[in-house]
Amino acid sequence: MKKYLPLFKFFGIFLGVIAAYYVLITVFPDSIDFYINATAQLSAWFLSIFGIKAVAQGASIITDELIIALAFGCEGSEPIVLYIAAVAAFPALLKAKLIGGLIGVLILYLLNLIRIMLLYYIGLSETLDFDLFHVIIFPVIFIIIALIVFVGWLKWQNKFQAKVS
Repeated sequence: MKKYLPLFKFFGIFLGVIAAYYVLITVFPDSIDFYINATAQLSAWFLSIFGIKAVAQGASIITDELIIALAFGCEGSEPIVLYIAAVAAFPALLKAKLIGGLIGVLILYLLNLIRIMLLYYIGLSETLDFDLFHVIIFPVIFIIIALIVFVGWLKWQNKFQAKVS
């Protein structure tokens, strides 16, 4: 039983972080609303960089052609929380967790902004199925990307740990 203790510890911390996230957004729903609205603001700004006239109003991104309404589950927080939970649960130096956590979250958040921009273009398309990409394809891809970022962090933290030791 003792040999499985690290595995139990990993899953305990991993599930604890995820549970804490859901408790937080349940007890303080304004916290997720703030995140969703901020994501809408940054998405509108990101679209404007590419020449698309976009403004954010609350959780909506409004363009001349399309309105994208962000809601819980559509704003990319869950794969980011999965990544944070995995980094927090893995036995590594605190400094490696903080650096890797921050960089990984920034990478995933930027990729989420790109995902929202791609959904904008898919929404304009007459041949692509918006719901297929929004509900099935992009969520799966985003979770796979979060896993890839985690594996990249694992490799980096091994080198970091070897340097420090």
